Amino acid sequence: MNEQWIKWEPIIGLEGKYDIEKLCDDLSGFEIILIHSQDKSRKIRLTWRNSVHSCTRTDKIFAYEILASIDKKYGIEFHKNWSFFIVEGSDYLQRLSEESSGLSDQFYGVMHFALITSDSIVDVIPT
Repeated sequence: MNEQWIKWEPIIGLEGKYDIEKLCDDLSGFEIILIHSQDKSRKIRLTWRNSVHSCTRTDKIFAYEILASIDKKYGIEFHKNWSFFIVEGSDYLQRLSEESSGLSDQFYGVMHFALITSDSIVDVIPT
């Protein structure tokens, strides 16, 4: 697939790089709490009320090829000071489709949210 990474602004006026403080999946939904990488007093909460189909957190050392591809296509400045993205034409969604023997194809139009933090990439496919 030909992935397109698009900057996503989940909160108007948000700026800077964020790190994961907490991931939580329970009966009330799926939640990620992030903390600003330079100003630890700044936190945000992303919540998906109906949980998620998939969430993967990958340490950057295991995501080298993904980051190298993003850097080559958009330049390192694209994600140097930004953490929030929507991925169109997602390779991650393609892999999920293949692993489910095509059953996930019924979820046409689902979104792929990606967070690039200082130490990991988090991929989220909400319900």
